[in-house]
Amino acid sequence: MLNSEVINAYRRTTYWVELPTGEVPIRIEQPTPHLDAWVMAQGCDCWAYLTAFNPQSRLLSASENAVRQRELECELTSLGRSYCRGRGVGDDGQWPAEQSCCVAGLDEQAAIALGRRFEQAAVVVGRVHEAAQLVLCNETANEAQS
Repeated sequence: MLNSEVINAYRRTTYWVELPTGEVPIRIEQPTPHLDAWVMAQGCDCWAYLTAFNPQSRLLSASENAVRQRELECELTSLGRSYCRGRGVGDDGQWPAEQSCCVAGLDEQAAIALGRRFEQAAVVVGRVHEAAQLVLCNETANEAQS
């Protein structure tokens, strides 16, 4: 189970998204109006932000992470999902930036399932006109966080 220090590090991260109109930030528990516009343009009302980097917050090599991220992107493409690339950057700068994907129309349950498939501890999800939320991929951890 994740400790509170790791969860707090996830909360103190800026999740950047490279939209066609420019790069925009996502912060936990803050609204995402620029991202909302892109999501709505895709005909969707929700989104998810996830990575395949560093499973369960274990630092892997750049080459291992690159292979995992390509697998995630191939999975999203095979599912027919629109996504934009991004990167997660911790406020403290002690963890390398993680390549990520922001996926239009991917709801919370589907995001958690993909997060689990790629051994992630958490994903970030949102709905249009609502604040971004950190969701742990382990059900027990989410109950403890509530």
